[in-house]
Amino acid sequence: MNLEDYNEKLKLLKKSVQDIKIRNRNLLKQEAEEKEKGLKPRVYSMHDDEDDSDEKRSSDEQSDMRTNLFQYTVQDFIDWEKRQQRKKKSKLESKSGMRLQHLAKNTYDKELQNLPRPEFKMKAKETQFRINKDSGKVNIKDNKELVQRLSQNLKETAKQRYDSNRKIANDKEHTSLSGSINAKNLQFNKSLDDDHEAEK
Repeated sequence: MNLEDYNEKLKLLKKSVQDIKIRNRNLLKQEAEEKEKGLKPRVYSMHDDEDDSDEKRSSDEQSDMRTNLFQYTVQDFIDWEKRQQRKKKSKLESKSGMRLQHLAKNTYDKELQNLPRPEFKMKAKETQFRINKDSGKVNIKDNKELVQRLSQNLKETAKQRYDSNRKIANDKEHTSLSGSINAKNLQFNKSLDDDHEAEK
């Protein structure tokens, strides 16, 4: 086959594509007209099968879905894909380290709120600050007592959280390894194991 034959085939394919598009539009128009006609109240007999009405409903739903699908543009589809990717990304971030960062920030903010403000009010004259020549930012010296109290409170909170998590982990480990709920249950399980080994 030479180039002219391929060119002819391409023209035929393009023409068939256009014919199919026209046929699809006509079918959609017919379905829409039938649907409008179908909205009029109908008279049903008592002996009509419910299955027939279910089939009609499902065919109507399918035609509605088809017409809705033709109303979306490529740009709508691209936007929808981007939204789906953002949702997946946000789910992954919330499951991983973002949750811990959020917890750390909330803990820090709580500790700052818990610091007593009236004791450490500073007067404008006492405030010492410098302007950084490179960045142009203002550097203010923090009150050492406030910083130490904040660090002490954060350490206490972290220790409490660590102790509670360790206790929970130990409880889980103890019950899962031994398979017993309390000391009596543990003793009973050991006697059963001993009896079972003695029978062998």
